[in-house]
Amino acid sequence: MQNVINFFCGNVQVEVSCSYPERFFNLCAQNDIEFWDMQTMDIGVFRVRMSVSDFKKLPQVARRAMCHVHIIERCGLPFFTYRFKKRAALIFGCAVFCLIAWVFTNFVWVINIDGFPELDAVKLRGSLADAGLSVGSYVPSVNISELRNSVLIDMPELAYVSVNFSGSHANVTARKRISPPEVLAKEIPCDIIADKDGVVCDITVKTGTPEVVRGDTVIKGQILASGYMTGRAGSTILTHADAEISLRTWRKKSARMQKSYAEKVYTGNEKELYTIILCGKRIKLYINSGFSYAKCDKIIEKTDLVLFDGVTLPISLERAKCREYKTETVRMSSETAYDTLGEGLHLALDIPESSEVVNAELSTSEDETFAYASIIAECIEKTGEEREILR
Repeated sequence: MQNVINFFCGNVQVEVSCSYPERFFNLCAQNDIEFWDMQTMDIGVFRVRMSVSDFKKLPQVARRAMCHVHIIERCGLPFFTYRFKKRAALIFGCAVFCLIAWVFTNFVWVINIDGFPELDAVKLRGSLADAGLSVGSYVPSVNISELRNSVLIDMPELAYVSVNFSGSHANVTARKRISPPEVLAKEIPCDIIADKDGVVCDITVKTGTPEVVRGDTVIKGQILASGYMTGRAGSTILTHADAEISLRTWRKKSARMQKSYAEKVYTGNEKELYTIILCGKRIKLYINSGFSYAKCDKIIEKTDLVLFDGVTLPISLERAKCREYKTETVRMSSETAYDTLGEGLHLALDIPESSEVVNAELSTSEDETFAYASIIAECIEKTGEEREILR
C-alpha cells in the first residue's frame, strides 16, 4: 500500500556527499524529513529516497550540514505527467480512452456458458435474454437473484445457475438436476423384481417371501421376493418386501477395427491470420479469404484485452494458425489392433462401481481388412427393484 502512495505522490532518490553524515541525519530528524531505502556508496557518500515535500526542505538542511546533494532519480505520477504537460491532445485522448473503456465494461458483450453435455445452450441463452441478460445488457441493471430464479423456473432440468461478471464478460454456470430414485413408502406393499438377467448367487430376505433360491436363473422383471406373507393364523397379508440380492451376470461386447488408416504427415507449411473482435463484430486483418491448404490443422487462440484484473474490454485478438499436412496410408499390426480394441471394449462394458468382475475373456480374429474382438465379462452385481402390489 505504501508503494502505491509513493507512486501517486512522487518520490526522489538523491545522493548525499558529506564529511559528517551524523550531522545530516540529526538535522533531518529535527526538520521532520523522512527517507528510506538508504544505500552506502562510499565513505561519506550514501543514497536515500524521500517524498517530494521532504525534498523541498532538503536544501537548507544540506547547507547547514555542509553536504552536497545530487538528484539520481525522479519517480512517480507527478513527474510522469509533467513530461506531457504541453501535449494536451495526448492527455485528452488518454482520458477519453479511459472513459470509453469504463463505459464499455458496464455492458455485457460476451456471454460464456459452463454447462454439461446435454445442456441446450440455445434455450439457456434465450431464457437468460428473457430474464434481462443478453449481449448489450447494462450490467448494473441485471438482478442476478431474479435472473437465476427465472431461469430455474423456465428450465426445470437445471438444479443450479450462477452468473458472475468479469468486465464485459458474463460467465454463466449451469448444473444438471439429478432426480433421486423413486422409493416407495414403507407402508406401501411391494414385490422385489430383477432388473437384469442372471443367476442368483446370494439372497437375503428381510421382509417378505423369497421366490428364488441360490443357483436359480432369473430374467429381468421376475419376482425375487414377494410382498405376500402368510400370517400365524394362516391368513395372507401384504407387506413391503425388503431383500438384498446379488446375481452372477455376463456382459458381452464386440467391435471391429480397420487395420489400415490414414496418418498425418506435416509438410512444414504454416500460415497465421489475425482477426480483431470488437463487440462481437469480426474485423479481418488480412486481404484474402483465408487458408488455401487442402488439408490442414487449424489452431485458434483468442486473447481478450484486459486493462487490469477484473476489467475486460469487449475487444479480442484472434490468431488462427494453420499447419498443412498430407495423409499417408499406414497398416496397423495385429497386436496393436487387438490392444486398442481390448481397451475400448473394457470401457464399453460400463460396469457399475458396485459390481465385481469375476472373469473377463477376450477373443480376437482378423481378416485382410479388419481386426475383430469380443469380450465376455462375468460379474457379480446387486439387483432388485421395488414394484407396488396393486390391490
